[in-house]
Amino acid sequence: MISALVSFVVRIVLGVIGLFFVLGLLAVALMTVLGLTLWSLLRGRRPTVNMASRFAQAYGGGARFNAGRRANIRPRDAGEVVDVEVREVPDTRARLDH
Repeated sequence: MISALVSFVVRIVLGVIGLFFVLGLLAVALMTVLGLTLWSLLRGRRPTVNMASRFAQAYGGGARFNAGRRANIRPRDAGEVVDVEVREVPDTRARLDH
């Protein structure tokens, strides 16, 4: 009787400790995501996303959706290509010495 009660109390305590551990990890992950998002916005850049969603955005699908069959991958249109003329910029130190 007493050993069953002790076993029940130990299970409850371990469950509560596990719950706090998982909630703590979730809070750390949330603070990291919010901190990195704020940091990237302060620097004037869009927050980056992970590579899987970037691939899915670029090619209209993801590896997990096309795992069993050949992926229908079409590269994006390159758009208008502008050719530029190269010119050499003179050294400013040579001009200041004369």
